Amino acid sequence: MSTAIIIVSTTTSSSFFFFLLLMITTGGGCKPRERDALLAFKEGIVKDPAGLLSSWQRGGHYDDDDDQLLEEDCCQWRGVRCSNLTGHVVKLNLRNDYADVGTGLVGEIGHSLISLEHLRYLDLSMNNLAGPTGHVPEFLGSFRSLRYLNLSGIVFSGMVPPQLGKLSNLKFLDFSGMLPSSMAPFLYISDASWLAHLSNLQYLNLNGVNLSTVLDWPHVLNMIPSLKFLSLSSCSLQSANQYPTQINLRQLEILDLSNNYELSDQAESSWIWSLTSLKYLNLSSTSLYGEIPQALGNMLSLQVLDFSYNGEEDSTGMSVSKKGNMCIMKANLKNLCNLEVLDLDYRLAYGEISEIFESLPQCSPNKLKELHLANNNLTGNLPKLVGRLTSLVTLDLFNNNITGQVPSEIGMLTNLTNLYLHYNCLDGVITEEHFANLTSLKSIYLCYNYLEIVVDPEWLPPFRLEKAYFASTSMGPSFPSWLQSQVDILELAMSDAGINDTFPDWFSTTFSKATFLEMSQNQIAGGLPTNMENMSLEKLYLDCNHIADRIPRMPRNLMLLDISYNLISGDVPQSICELQKLNGLDLSNNLLEGEFPQCSLMSRVYVKVIVVWAKLTGRTDERLRMSQVAWSSIDSDEYYE
Repeated sequence: MSTAIIIVSTTTSSSFFFFLLLMITTGGGCKPRERDALLAFKEGIVKDPAGLLSSWQRGGHYDDDDDQLLEEDCCQWRGVRCSNLTGHVVKLNLRNDYADVGTGLVGEIGHSLISLEHLRYLDLSMNNLAGPTGHVPEFLGSFRSLRYLNLSGIVFSGMVPPQLGKLSNLKFLDFSGMLPSSMAPFLYISDASWLAHLSNLQYLNLNGVNLSTVLDWPHVLNMIPSLKFLSLSSCSLQSANQYPTQINLRQLEILDLSNNYELSDQAESSWIWSLTSLKYLNLSSTSLYGEIPQALGNMLSLQVLDFSYNGEEDSTGMSVSKKGNMCIMKANLKNLCNLEVLDLDYRLAYGEISEIFESLPQCSPNKLKELHLANNNLTGNLPKLVGRLTSLVTLDLFNNNITGQVPSEIGMLTNLTNLYLHYNCLDGVITEEHFANLTSLKSIYLCYNYLEIVVDPEWLPPFRLEKAYFASTSMGPSFPSWLQSQVDILELAMSDAGINDTFPDWFSTTFSKATFLEMSQNQIAGGLPTNMENMSLEKLYLDCNHIADRIPRMPRNLMLLDISYNLISGDVPQSICELQKLNGLDLSNNLLEGEFPQCSLMSRVYVKVIVVWAKLTGRTDERLRMSQVAWSSIDSDEYYE
């Protein structure tokens, strides 16, 4: 028990005096009714793998297993907070921070919680609490004091109850969760008018909630002027061209409408460009089309604009296909001095690269950190003014029709970390000047252009690369000596690079961290690198070279090895059987001889290896085929062509 003494004074026209001295006694714990409500809620939980409710117990006894006092006072229970003044429960936070279904609570949101009449904060997110009906409990609309409600990640289905419109004090509402699909249950809202009653709402996340029948969603949300964060990703929105007569969303800073593929209006007719307070705008994977309007240039607070369109990925992890409706870049962004990220990947129908660069922010200092213009049919020469983008971290021009030379001014970008120029029509020579100040460079993709890298043999790069793709880039005839300094390499592709040399003695040491190496279609001679067994390689492509000698011990993590079309001789060593992760092996078109070793544990290797081996050695007898039957059950006839 605790006491508080309150002295109240008052004045009258004739005198000043003390008139009241009260001794108020406040309770030393939560209210019994609310404690019972919490325990009743716990009874509806059938699984608690993380022990989140382990402290929720009656009585003040010790838990013998944990030697921990189990509190009678529910205000001391995990996830529960009470008011210091009244003792009422005001906060219940049972969020599954691991965001893993296996660690979350399993059960239902019991009706007993309605007794927590003073609750202001309720977070049950990332748990499995949909219960037997799978519906959002309607009684949640009774918590009139609620400011914060987070039920994200709970796999509810059915309608979001309009009773939530009674929560007029609500500032935060999050129902984001499983994205709708033809096979999965999903939440939906058919009439969103109740949202307009949440006049104090600042944060609204309805990602994955189906809003396909809510055609007036712009008007409804425009009636909540307090909104600062609005995310409606994957909501099956149908239209964005409704234009409210007056824009009330003057405080909105974050708007995410991504993955609404049905959103197929003309971009310039949308009301979105009138939201000049926006700092973050995500319109990725929508089907807006036509001109990107000049109104975009008036969004002076904008920091991030993602207007990209998702595509399929190639072997390098980059998108290669374009879907959806295309746009034409008409907006002038020169005055967007706060812009840090501009992503228009797979969005533009066409464009001239120099015109786009001229429309970028011209502010000093320039804050643009990421520029994504991949797969946009862009033409023309990469302009020298790329050197003005001094804050640039990522430059992505993948898969366009950009021609001409790479300007040496690109070497001025000291913050540049990722450079993607592959799959263009660039030509000319890359020299030390292009790399002069690229001290931050980690990833460089120059492959499939018409480029040549010519540097002094003694040149020492200012960077430490992790991913380098130089396929079809001339780098020979000698093995590039500057690569010896690149000890952080994880992925390196140098196929068709004009290398006419042997592997350097530093190869296995320098590339010891690499998991992917591709040096196919060169004229590399001599034996395979020594000490390869100590490398971290998972995929190694050395096919179509002049590599000779025998097969040494290979890296133990290898999953795929292709050394076909070389001059490798001798037996296939028994050590090949140690590669327990191997699931792809091509030794064809070499000078190998003898029998293939018995590898009973290597059951996943492609049958192609056995067939090709049999053809080359002439060992097509039944004994050879039967000895390798454990390798695969696939019919081998298809590989004989």
